[in-house]
Amino acid sequence: MGRQGARYYPHFISLFSFFISGLGLLLISSFFFPGCQSSSQVEVSLSRQVIRTYPFSDPDPVPIMVRSGLWGRGARLYPYFFIEKMSLKPEEREWTVVRLENPFLTVEVLPEVGGKVWGALDKGTGRYFIYKNHVLKFREVALRGPWTSGGIEFNFGIVGHSPSTASPVDYLVRRETDGSLACYVGTWDWPSRTRWSVAVVLPPDKSYFETRCLWINYTPYFQSYYVWLNAAVRAGDDLQFIMPGQYHLGHNYAVPLRPWPIDEQGRDLSWYKNNNFGSSKSYFTVGEYRHFFGGYWHQSKQGFGHWARYTDVPGHKTWIWSLARDGGIWENLLTDSDGQYCEPQAGRLLNQSDHEHFFPLATERWSQFWFPYHQIGPMKAASPYAVLSTTRQGEHQLLVEIFPLQDFAAPLIIKNKKKVLYQENISLKTAQPWRKQITFQEKTDEYQIDLGNKLHYIASPGAYQFKKPLNFQNYDRRTLQRHFLKALRLEKGRNLNEALQEYENILKKAPDYLPALTRAAELYLRRGEKAKAWPLAQAAVKINMYDPAANYIYALVARGMDYLTDAKEALTWAARDGAFCGAAYSQLAEIFLTEGQLDEALEFIQRAVEKDPKNIPSLQLLALLQRKKGWGAKAAANLTRLENIDPLNPFIQLERYWPQPSPARWSKIKKFIKNEFPEETILEMALYYHRLHQEEECLHLLRKIEHYPLAAYWLAFLLKEKNRAESRFYLETAQSSSPYLIFPFREESIPVLQWAIGQAPLDWKAKYYLALLFWSKGRGEEAEKLLIACGNAPDFPPFYIVRGTFLKNKNKSQAEQDFRLAVKIGEKTWRPWHHLIQFYLDTGRFSQALKIADQAGPLFPEEKSIQADWVEALIQNGRFQPAADILDKTTFLPSEGATKIHRLFVKCHLFLGLEKMKKGYFRQAIRHFQRAKTYPEHLGTGQPYEPDWRLQDLLLGLAYQKLGEKELAQRHFQKVKDYTLKHWREKRPFHALAALYLLRKEKMIKAGELLKKFPLTSQDKPFSQFLLKELR
Repeated sequence: MGRQGARYYPHFISLFSFFISGLGLLLISSFFFPGCQSSSQVEVSLSRQVIRTYPFSDPDPVPIMVRSGLWGRGARLYPYFFIEKMSLKPEEREWTVVRLENPFLTVEVLPEVGGKVWGALDKGTGRYFIYKNHVLKFREVALRGPWTSGGIEFNFGIVGHSPSTASPVDYLVRRETDGSLACYVGTWDWPSRTRWSVAVVLPPDKSYFETRCLWINYTPYFQSYYVWLNAAVRAGDDLQFIMPGQYHLGHNYAVPLRPWPIDEQGRDLSWYKNNNFGSSKSYFTVGEYRHFFGGYWHQSKQGFGHWARYTDVPGHKTWIWSLARDGGIWENLLTDSDGQYCEPQAGRLLNQSDHEHFFPLATERWSQFWFPYHQIGPMKAASPYAVLSTTRQGEHQLLVEIFPLQDFAAPLIIKNKKKVLYQENISLKTAQPWRKQITFQEKTDEYQIDLGNKLHYIASPGAYQFKKPLNFQNYDRRTLQRHFLKALRLEKGRNLNEALQEYENILKKAPDYLPALTRAAELYLRRGEKAKAWPLAQAAVKINMYDPAANYIYALVARGMDYLTDAKEALTWAARDGAFCGAAYSQLAEIFLTEGQLDEALEFIQRAVEKDPKNIPSLQLLALLQRKKGWGAKAAANLTRLENIDPLNPFIQLERYWPQPSPARWSKIKKFIKNEFPEETILEMALYYHRLHQEEECLHLLRKIEHYPLAAYWLAFLLKEKNRAESRFYLETAQSSSPYLIFPFREESIPVLQWAIGQAPLDWKAKYYLALLFWSKGRGEEAEKLLIACGNAPDFPPFYIVRGTFLKNKNKSQAEQDFRLAVKIGEKTWRPWHHLIQFYLDTGRFSQALKIADQAGPLFPEEKSIQADWVEALIQNGRFQPAADILDKTTFLPSEGATKIHRLFVKCHLFLGLEKMKKGYFRQAIRHFQRAKTYPEHLGTGQPYEPDWRLQDLLLGLAYQKLGEKELAQRHFQKVKDYTLKHWREKRPFHALAALYLLRKEKMIKAGELLKKFPLTSQDKPFSQFLLKELR
């Protein structure tokens, strides 16, 4: 298993030939499970289906840490690489499609596109209640770039569309014990080394499907905790969202708690059509303890719903693209003919800016239900049994409508606080609506409806509201506690280096602040800096020798230092705390296993399993120990137990392989691993065995990984004493392997690469890999030294881009040489040119930037990044007309939220107009200023509802004033005044220039306050000078 350059990424250049070759089953057009079409009434097909695809390509061999920006790319996302290029031209491509079908629903899954649910059809209406995008139109939206709309996507790790959202994942289909069919999809989140899976389950006789989620933290550390499932539904003026809550807020708490669904202006925001203001919307609805959300299309009398216990999924969000063209443009960018969509989203926390801690060695499991309903009114309550709608029809009448999601019988009881108002035993059939108009003898404003124990609803204002304060906040440093919470929030969001700096700052002020000591110790350990972690861990237990968190972290550091007695003693106290008990027992079991004390290891791993009988890391270790003890039957039974919970677990396949290894059985394991990074999967498993001192299994797995230098370095390191000749062979293999898309990230690899450097000091690749690893861990100074030590030996352009990035703020001359070397070595590829141009732009050397851009632009006419660089360089050198010409003839595909290209377009025409103004060509100037008010959609941006055109209007007013057209001039000046007054308190780009006008022309004294709050910038200078001259 392995990769050689671009051949490893067939989805960039072929029709997933790698995955087809690994799946003989997929060569069949489709297959059906025996008996699926008869008694069970649920069937599955697995087929290769041609789908119109706008593909992506061109993975970036420069580590993602060079990038920054939207959603915190960089070290939070490393070792993933970014994928640069999205196509404007469609191709007919084959993709694997898993179709689950029962008499009520059809659910389709795309295992090669992040495992997403492609769409879900309500057979009763013939319409998709989960939006299906019939094309795969990949656009730069996700953390790594490509993303396609529709269906339900699974996001685990950190905020943003998952790194695996457009990539192949592991999958299999099986029948569950209850007769349901399940498609399991899942993969690893490599930055956290956790693994997730989702079972998309369709029962034979129910009108819903489940997504059963499983997430496993295999590490002994706290990891970032973030999970959101993002669904898509068809947009429309008749769509009303049914999102329980008292309030809504936005991302990063930018919108404070505001009333929901009726806002301060009296608009009912739950209606899609009422969001015809502002830009795109994120409504996180909070403040009610409800288990469901959904929506309803009033015109067609149908709806969709989601149900999960609030305990499991309290987060409810609605995402709506702007109803203006800045959102409408994305309809054409993301689909061909399926129309606009919205996203109802379900999360494990209340806001996507929130992250929590995923506890060490923990396993999380929960279920969510997705369903349609039709021919009843809007949903008032729901459960896995039914959807309830009620409508008051006068003071004494109530229309009760029920859409059953499965067959059941139950008493329908309606009561108020005094008595039962109505009772009837009803029998319901799946997907057959039931309705009844009920008349009460007395006026009843509040009532309760029960369907036995199947559904419960209280019709009373505030019945589900709670009084607990909801205080979403970004912490500051005003107090020690708030400072710690600020650091902790950074850590939970996977900003580990920034978090460590904050912990260190806390400890400078309060050296005995126990929580900061434990967190800093763990973060140093994760960086591979055991010597720095050790005194912090010691200090923590000195303050409180019984503190469970301090003892747990102390034990991890002690184990890393090979102080195993210390580790075992500290774990004794960590295990006394319920939160750390399972992880502590597992750690004890691992230590005893490494010491060869199998009985002691069994004792503690059995305790861990008793603590959580479905904990995957504990069950894995138990199976391994049972095999080591020779208890074949027990081990097999335990593996079956594991498989029932986690069928995509590669450990199960390996443990069944070890008793009788063979090429044929290994071939089955290769076919089992279908995700994008099979070599990382095998390496992860090899290092799992290595951590447990099971070197025979570790070496066996490492030898199975082909064409992957990190595996070769590990083999060389582990064999250095056992077989020097073989060790030398693997070291030479690693040295001769391509560094293309190789990104080391595991702290265990630090001593391996350090040893490799010692063995071959002239091997620049080992230094480069270790530098990347150090950089990803926040050890920038050490990374820089290694990069400098490589000299100019590397023949790999990304190396010089990395080193140039490191040095550009310290040694601009050396950085320039590096970027130029990258171009020299990689002159036929566009990225080195791009980084060199950006270096000159960033350092203010605009003439040099243009000189390079003038060479690169014609060389790479199809590379949009180069064309954008060229435009920027032309503008910085005052050559506005050539820049405008490039923009007129180039189509740019945007990333979500990107406006840079449009801002360059506006700048071009503002300056062109200004030039004409200064020469007295006022009519020509007006044409440019009017052009600067447009949003050419080939530049990737649509016009919002309230664009800030104040600078354009100021200049237009002055131009018309010069022409003597005072009425037109005054009209534009009035627009400037009106917009400024309306948005006075908001941060807007042209506030300073508008305030300057209001002070000079309108004599508005309070405009001085605005100018003080939003002072003029260097970007404003050319226009402010002109305005000051003209407004005298």
